[in-house]
Amino acid sequence: MRFESKLKADIKKSNTLGVNDLKARLNLESRPEPVLAMNNGQVKAVGRFSYLKALIPILLALVIAVLVYIMIPKDRGQSQYLIIDINPSFEIEYDQSGNVVGVFPYNEDAEIVLSNMEIKDCTLDSAVSQIFDKCVNLGYIGTEREDNAVLVSAVDEAGNKNEELTETIKMLFAKEFSTKKILGVVITGIVDSTLEDEASAHGVDVQKYAYIKEYIDMGGELDKEYKDVSIREIRSLIYEKEKEIKSQAIADIEKAKEGLQNGLELSLKGVLLEQIAILSKDIIENSEKIELYKAYLETLENGQLTDKEIQDILEEIKKNDEDGVLTEIAGGISQMLDKVNEAEKNLNSLNKTPEEMANEKLDKIGPIKDGMASEVEKWQQDMEQSASSNWLENKDKWKNDLEEIFKPKDKEPPKQGKQEG
Repeated sequence: MRFESKLKADIKKSNTLGVNDLKARLNLESRPEPVLAMNNGQVKAVGRFSYLKALIPILLALVIAVLVYIMIPKDRGQSQYLIIDINPSFEIEYDQSGNVVGVFPYNEDAEIVLSNMEIKDCTLDSAVSQIFDKCVNLGYIGTEREDNAVLVSAVDEAGNKNEELTETIKMLFAKEFSTKKILGVVITGIVDSTLEDEASAHGVDVQKYAYIKEYIDMGGELDKEYKDVSIREIRSLIYEKEKEIKSQAIADIEKAKEGLQNGLELSLKGVLLEQIAILSKDIIENSEKIELYKAYLETLENGQLTDKEIQDILEEIKKNDEDGVLTEIAGGISQMLDKVNEAEKNLNSLNKTPEEMANEKLDKIGPIKDGMASEVEKWQQDMEQSASSNWLENKDKWKNDLEEIFKPKDKEPPKQGKQEG
C-alpha cells in the first residue's frame, strides 16, 4: 500500500510536461473543436481531446520513468524554454509550475525591451503580458499596424520542440492581441518556398535553417551538422556574432577617429606656425594675434581644442590668406573636423546602454493609443498561413519601418522671402 502511494506521488512529481496544469495556471480556456492551427507552417485540426490522446503514450513512458526515479533518487526540476521572435528575440526559461526562472535576450532589441524589467519569478502569463506591453510601448508591435506577428516555440533542455506547450503559449499570446484589440498573428513555424529544398537537404525544418543561414551570412561557422544544432543554440550564436560585429565596428570607428584627430592637430599646428611666421614680420602690429596663435599651439600640445577654437583659427587663416593656399588647407581641416564629429556621434550611438535606447524610443513614440480592432480572433485565423509564409520578409520590413521612425530628421532650410520685381 505504501509503495502504491509513493508511486502515485512520484508520478505526480515527475510530470515534467504539466500541460493541463499549466493551462489552468495561465487561465486559458479549452479551445472548441475543431480549430485550425499552424504548426511548422502546416494547417491541422486540433480537437477537444487532442491533449488527452497525446498524453496517453506520455503517461506510459512516465510510469517507466518513475520506476527509474524510485531506483535512483533525483532532486531536479525539468525546465522548459519559450523562444519568442518578434524582432526582439528572447528565451524565457520556466519551470513545470509555470514560473519564470530566467530571461535571456537573443539580440540588442531584446536587451532594450528587457531593460528595467523584473520578470524573474513571475508567472509565465505575467511575464508574457509585461513583454507584450513593452513591445507595444517601444513600437515593436504597432497598434495601428495590420501585419503584427509573433513566432513562438516551446522546447525542452535538449532543444526538442514541445508541440503541446507551444500551442498553449500560442493561445497565451493570441489572448494578449485579443484583449488589447491589436491585429496580430501568433505562429509556431515559418514557411519559405525558397528555403524548403535547402532545409530538406540538410535534414532540418525551414525555421531552423533560416536561423542557420542568417548566422552563416553574418560570417559565422558551425562545427557540427545542421541537424544537431538546436534553435536555442543557433539563436545564441547569432546573438554572440551580433555583439562581436558591433564590438569590431566600435574598434574600427575609434581607430579611424584617432587617425583623423591626429591629422587634424598636425594640420592645425602647421598652419599656426605658418601664420606666426608671416605675422612676425611686423611683430608690433600683430603681437596680439601672434600671442593668440601661440596660445592655440599650447592648447594643442596640452589638450584638445574645442570646435569653436578650431573654427576661430580657420576664420583667421582665411582673413590673412593672400594667395588662397591657406584657405584651401583650411577647407580640408574643416572637413576633417566634420568627420571627427561624425565618428564621435556614431560612437555615442553604438555605446548607448539598452536603458538609454529604451528611453529614447519611449520619448520618440509618446503615449500609445489602445488598439481599436474588432474580431481579432477571426483575423488571426484568416491571416495565420500568410504570416507564416511571409515571416522573413515582414521581419525585414518591420525593422526598416522602425528605423525610419527613429532616423534623425534633417533640419529644414530657412524659408526664403519673396524676391521683389
